[in-house]
Amino acid sequence: TQIGSTVDANGEEFENLIQGIFEVEWNGKTYTLQEGDSLYIDSSKPHRWKNAGEKKMVVLAALIPSKSWPPLADY
Repeated sequence: TQIGSTVDANGEEFENLIQGIFEVEWNGKTYTLQEGDSLYIDSSKPHRWKNAGEKKMVVLAALIPSKSWPPLADY
């Protein structure tokens, strides 16, 4: 699978790999996660990911906006 475009967002990300092999490029380094592994990153740094395995990849992701993000109550 081709690796996606580089992303940078103002916040943090937590990823937990449920199934497959998850390859993440973050801040100039590559990390390979196996089933059950987790990753927590500062998402303001350039990052991208891909499915590095043959089977379907399932990831539980939590995206945490920065403190400068307006709370939902302000909309």
